[in-house]
Amino acid sequence: MKNKKALLPLDEGIKILLAIMGVFLLGLFIVGAIKIFTESTALEQAKGSLEKISSEIEKVQHSEGTGEFFLESPKGWWVTAWPQEGEESPVQCGTKYCICIYEDKYTDAKKTFCKDVPPEFKIKENLGHPLIRVNPLASLKIYKDGENIILEGGVNINEKPAL
Repeated sequence: MKNKKALLPLDEGIKILLAIMGVFLLGLFIVGAIKIFTESTALEQAKGSLEKISSEIEKVQHSEGTGEFFLESPKGWWVTAWPQEGEESPVQCGTKYCICIYEDKYTDAKKTFCKDVPPEFKIKENLGHPLIRVNPLASLKIYKDGENIILEGGVNINEKPAL
C-alpha cells in the first residue's frame, strides 16, 4: 500500500526555499554595503593623504625647513609624481606637474587622485622608480635640495611597482 502523505508538503517546501533565497539575498546586500562603505572610506583617505602631502610641499616651498610626517592610509596605495620619462601621465594631470595617489593602476580614474605641484618637485627614486608605497605606513620627508623640492619615502618596496 502506497503512502499518500509526502515527506514534505509542497507549500512547506516552497516556504523553506523562499527563506533560503531570502537569507542569501540578505547576505549579498550586507556584503555589498560593506564593500561600498570601505571603498568610499579608502577614497576619502586617499584624498586626505594627498591634501596632507600637498600642504607639506607648500610649507617647504615657502621656507627652508623640512617636513616629516607619516601616511597611514589608504593601505596598499601608491604615491608618485609626473611627468615621468616614458610614462603617460594620468588624465587628472594633463601636461602639468602633479603628484598622484592611486590604488592599483594610475589609469583607473575612479581610484586616482592628483594635485598640481611646482615644476621643481621630485620624488626620490626607490628601487629605480619614483614611487612610495603606503604599506602599512609610509614615513615621508620633504626637503629642498638646491632648487628642487624632494619627497622621500622611508618604506621598503617589496613588490614590483604598479605602473
